[in-house]
Amino acid sequence: EEGDSTFHKLPNSLYTKLETRSTNFWTDASSSDWTNYELVTRATSEENLIIYPNPFVFDGSQRLKIQLPPSAGDKVSLNIISIDLSSVYAGTNLYAYEDFREQIGYRSRVVEWNGKTDEHDIPASGIYFIVLTSGEKQWMGKFAFIRK
Repeated sequence: EEGDSTFHKLPNSLYTKLETRSTNFWTDASSSDWTNYELVTRATSEENLIIYPNPFVFDGSQRLKIQLPPSAGDKVSLNIISIDLSSVYAGTNLYAYEDFREQIGYRSRVVEWNGKTDEHDIPASGIYFIVLTSGEKQWMGKFAFIRK
């Protein structure tokens, strides 16, 4: 809320509050070349998956991107599971690539899903789960899939 000193105003007139357990790695953001958007995104995505676009409106031209947590290796396995826990897609030995979003000057490592099942069909609209595995670590997320 405006006037609350625990919130930081971003350039787009939104406010954010960042809470963390450890302040050992903090630096002064004013001396950083990160944008406010990038600073907030990196801080909140430390060990979480960022899945975009979410909802994923499938029209055949776009891909779902899964931003890897910093501790994930370059080679990952990606499993997409339907709400009834049946496998929709199982990708192994996928390589992450660097996605550069020029409009905000932000780089991230991502893997992509083309929106099709292992049988090359288009799944039904609904909520789906993602399980990303790298070595011994696993991360989970969810997204909405909408057939156009």
